Amino acid sequence: MKLRDLCFFKEAPYGGSGSIFDAVRDEEHPQKERIVSYLENGELCTAAFGLVRDTLSDEIIGPLFMLTDGVWVWGSDLSTYVAKYNVELPEDFVEQVKGWDGQRFDVNLASIEL
Repeated sequence: MKLRDLCFFKEAPYGGSGSIFDAVRDEEHPQKERIVSYLENGELCTAAFGLVRDTLSDEIIGPLFMLTDGVWVWGSDLSTYVAKYNVELPEDFVEQVKGWDGQRFDVNLASIEL
């Protein structure tokens, strides 16, 4: 299964399209805490050497991992951007988060493509 990229911004160390600067919002999403928890609970796909820095503040966020729920793939730094800067996420992803039961994801890593 081919995973869908979630907010791979061009400023990120793993690259992408679109700018994080365009995704920052003043208002937080009503499901913000749930979304951050979902992102933090992703299944580990890959890990990178070194630390990732916050593109907006230049502070160190921590080690970089690629996480998944079996449908989407995102960088471990994304939860920080949602928590601190209210980064907007695709509505179809948010709808999936709303249906999450809070349990660990059951992902067969052998069957996915990055």
